[in-house]
Amino acid sequence: MTKLYEVDHPYYMTEGCYYNSKNHQDFDSFDDFLEEWGDANQDLNWVIRWDWEEDKLKIQYFMQRKAYPFSCFIKINKSDHNRVVKFLKPFADYMKTMWEPLIK
Repeated sequence: MTKLYEVDHPYYMTEGCYYNSKNHQDFDSFDDFLEEWGDANQDLNWVIRWDWEEDKLKIQYFMQRKAYPFSCFIKINKSDHNRVVKFLKPFADYMKTMWEPLIK
């Protein structure tokens, strides 16, 4: 598996929401982030993008029941890699089910 911090996604996504600057949170560590988002439900909180930039993990959510975009920036270390994969993998698997008819 490619390390997430080695991936460079095309283009970018701005934090929060263009119409509401309050749709964003910063976290000082992955542990702090997990305290708040560790039990996020995949049905309600879609992770639509992630970017690992040096010491920052950017996670972009879309809360589908409210059509609400939200982002989190987390200070991170490469030593957190396996924990980040463990957190993101269920969201990736869930999104695959949404697109399954087109990717088979």
